[in-house]
Amino acid sequence: MRKKLRPILEISLVVTAALLTFLLILEICLRIMGVMHLRSAHDYTREKEKSVYTILCLGDSYTYGIGAAGDKSYPRQLEGLLNSGSSKKIFKVVNLGVGSYNTTQILNEFNGYISKNSVPDMAIILGGGANYWNYWGYHTYIKGNNLFSRISDCLYRVRIYKLVKLLFMNVAERMENNTAGGKAGDNGDVLVSYYEKGWHCQKNKQYPEAIEWFKKGIEENIRDKSDYYEGIGKSYEAMGQYEEAIKWLKKGIAVNPYNSRCYHIIGSAYAQQAYYDEAIKWFKNGLKVNPLDSDCYYGIGFAYESQSRYAEAIEWFMRGVEVDPADSNCYAGLARSVYGKEGDYDKAVSYLSKYLENSEDDLDMLNVNIARFYSSLKKDAERSRLLGFLSKDTSIKRFTDKGYINMLEKSLSTKSMNKAIEEWIVYDLGSIINICKRNGIKVILQDYPFPYPNSRAYSHILYNVAGSNSVPFISNYQLFYDLLKKGAQQKEYFSSDGHCNARGYKIMAGNIYDKIARENMFGCLLGQAAAHTQE
Repeated sequence: MRKKLRPILEISLVVTAALLTFLLILEICLRIMGVMHLRSAHDYTREKEKSVYTILCLGDSYTYGIGAAGDKSYPRQLEGLLNSGSSKKIFKVVNLGVGSYNTTQILNEFNGYISKNSVPDMAIILGGGANYWNYWGYHTYIKGNNLFSRISDCLYRVRIYKLVKLLFMNVAERMENNTAGGKAGDNGDVLVSYYEKGWHCQKNKQYPEAIEWFKKGIEENIRDKSDYYEGIGKSYEAMGQYEEAIKWLKKGIAVNPYNSRCYHIIGSAYAQQAYYDEAIKWFKNGLKVNPLDSDCYYGIGFAYESQSRYAEAIEWFMRGVEVDPADSNCYAGLARSVYGKEGDYDKAVSYLSKYLENSEDDLDMLNVNIARFYSSLKKDAERSRLLGFLSKDTSIKRFTDKGYINMLEKSLSTKSMNKAIEEWIVYDLGSIINICKRNGIKVILQDYPFPYPNSRAYSHILYNVAGSNSVPFISNYQLFYDLLKKGAQQKEYFSSDGHCNARGYKIMAGNIYDKIARENMFGCLLGQAAAHTQE
């Protein structure tokens, strides 16, 4: 028996040794590429001439310049702009951007530069996007420098681990964006009309593609274009481009004044911006053309609920239920508002149960509504009771069969973790800023350029960091948002993976140049401000 096992063990050892050797060689290659990357990106100098202003650009792939040629990153183009002015000073811009770096790694990179080189005159910071998947340094921040934290963080030092994680994230994203029926535009048998193609993309959160298909439908002179205008407006609303959404939805109303969906999407766009009075006006306009549109009743109730006007919210949610007894969202709204007004847990959960019985929402929307109710509860005991109810109530067995409870708990824990990650980002960026202040280095904090709703939320975080640390803030997000609102196409400024192209990085460089020139940060004449953000 031992003789039979021996060849198997020998083969296993050979295969294991070969695999480990391959992984070791791959790790070495990735590290060599990283060193070459750093050397090509970083121009370290120990001596600093008095006539030279040195600017460090700290960040991740958006700073390094992925999406464009090496000489077209925003630091390189910024250096060109600064040296093209009328100042007699020479500006040297050092690119410390490294793809996939989180804020802790950016902080370490900055400390390394300071220890090797003379103190720079300015640091321009853009980072934090990678913190949501690259956790190197996160466990140490949360739990201190213990053994578990060191082991967890060490994983993120391994290049292969990060490479595999990125590949899995990419595959998961692609799988999520595809459906069993094929992609939008695959062939005429799968999706036979521009509207269906647009709707398909919209369903899969491919909003720019959805807009293109809806616009093609309008160009074909289809008799009833209102649905296409509605589709465009809904896509812009989903991307957080509310003004653009409202513009297209109003075109839909002009074509068909009886399309109540356009009214309630406009109302929703205003509500998401906290313009509740304007939102209520549009929801009520929708009810004038279609008194049976329960979405408008829900919208009015939600607007009142958002202002803690629970009695009025309950009134409108009840009207929605009377119009459509199967409107699950109104039941969810009643659960939250009844609890908010009366603090009656049992009564609130009875409405929540009706929501679950009637809901045809997908799991994501179920998570949103349950999480909203869960977060409204004031006592830990009531939250525990809710989780118990969700896991035992037979009326929602169809959701528990799909692992709904696990998904809910994951959603709640993810929300908590995201909050911790935000605090981690704020801590690291604050540390960089404090180092700059101690060394007399001017600081500019900027946000990411890509105009999606998550970028808007992250821009707000960075804006608050700048304000709390009293440093200048540059909003690339707002600049590109305005360009797209005026009719520019994303492909003019961004590559397919969301990074800027050369033209996009030129806009970023011009945005920074304008800030430096307007505020005369170097005490020398640079040239006409705001000239370089225009094309």
